[in-house]
Amino acid sequence: MDALMRRGFDDDDREAAPDLNDGSSGYIHAMEALIEEKSLLRKVYAYDVDVKDNCVKDMCLAAADSFYYGGANDFYTLHSVSGSRAVWAILSAVDWPLDVQRNALRALWRTILFTHIARRKSFNFVEEEELQ
Repeated sequence: MDALMRRGFDDDDREAAPDLNDGSSGYIHAMEALIEEKSLLRKVYAYDVDVKDNCVKDMCLAAADSFYYGGANDFYTLHSVSGSRAVWAILSAVDWPLDVQRNALRALWRTILFTHIARRKSFNFVEEEELQ
């Protein structure tokens, strides 16, 4: 996961600065563009997570990497860190059925991944072997 998070921060991948007048520093526009572009959406889903025991810790670390490697000054990627830690705390404290836990973890991962891509505006995807 951390190799994927680092991948989005290459200088040559960055596009123009987001429109700071839209109320979300470009986050909403970038997220809408990502969701509307079906080919991008398929590429994002290719990085979907295989839910395993204790993967929530790895997701928290991936969210922290996204925040850190982005300059540690972005509200949206910081929110991924706090949100992932909250999901970890909730799943540790409640006895939800396994399928509900897995669905929560998949939703968390997609949120972290979509936020990472939307904030970094990096839509250049790499093959899985390149992430190793």
